[in-house]
Amino acid sequence: MTASAATFRLESPHAPGGVGLVSIQGDIAALLAAINITQVAVGGVALRHLPGVGSLVLARWSNTQAHLMPHGGLAQLQQLRETLARAGAIEEEDGVETEDRRGPPGHPNHPSHPTDAALDRALARVASPRGVDLLLDQPRRWRENLPNDPDIDRLLNRLIHPPLVAIIGPANVGKSTLVNALCDRAVSIVADQPGTTRDHVGVTVTLDGLTIRLVDCPGFRDLGHSPASASAELERRAVEIATRIASSADLVIAAADPHTMDFDPPAALGDLSGRLLRISLRADLARDQPALASRFDHLVSVHQHTGLEELKLKVRAAIVPDHALRARVAWNFWD
Repeated sequence: MTASAATFRLESPHAPGGVGLVSIQGDIAALLAAINITQVAVGGVALRHLPGVGSLVLARWSNTQAHLMPHGGLAQLQQLRETLARAGAIEEEDGVETEDRRGPPGHPNHPSHPTDAALDRALARVASPRGVDLLLDQPRRWRENLPNDPDIDRLLNRLIHPPLVAIIGPANVGKSTLVNALCDRAVSIVADQPGTTRDHVGVTVTLDGLTIRLVDCPGFRDLGHSPASASAELERRAVEIATRIASSADLVIAAADPHTMDFDPPAALGDLSGRLLRISLRADLARDQPALASRFDHLVSVHQHTGLEELKLKVRAAIVPDHALRARVAWNFWD
């Protein structure tokens, strides 16, 4: 597989924003080499520079899947798309077909119902187990002329393309332990020492039938009084990456513990309305459980194995709500 076999799609809105999000699929190593970006190991998340685009975050999920997160200006996003295209990558629209091939909505070539080919492509790409049966039921729903709801489409499309979830919080509250527990394996460095996780860890995991891209971000600390040292510079870069990722995320999990109950997500993350889930880790250490519960959306104790299964349900419901899964509508999954 070569760079010419890779595809990419713009996942952030076609409008100015703080951070853009572009997913790429195919031979990631070949494509990165073609655009002169230093490689990142599978599971790694790092800050990189691309001429004409500037700094961007590269998250590599596997040998064939990655995310690029540049500054969200329209000029930067357009330059990135042109750079990828010159390298031989093909742009996709929602992972199905480019608009050039099918025409815009209203064009005679633009489908108003799912074709067999579109369904086959979606079934080949769907990441979440919950999406398979829903996709298979769509031809019937369209034949029966069930209504279509673009807002439901947007939510259900997250079953095909894994949404991005960022875990942020103060240093040393157990975020890495939580990620390991959610994945049922060790993917994050764990140590009882503030600032242990400076290298971001990205992993693909399925929670309650929804497959997500989960990033364990380094702990946020007040760096304003850090000494001018190489260590401090590494921390500043780590916070920059964490901020970029969280700004792009479909869901931000703000994790604290009974000793850091006053933690608030940094203002640099922008408006988190509708995409913030506040949780307390190490809930078993709290002396006043009702007071702790009043400050958070959910309590977890990995040590006592409590709250984990419920957290998986809440994460899925926050990203693809029950009402979207149960809606009696026809899903426009190819647009």
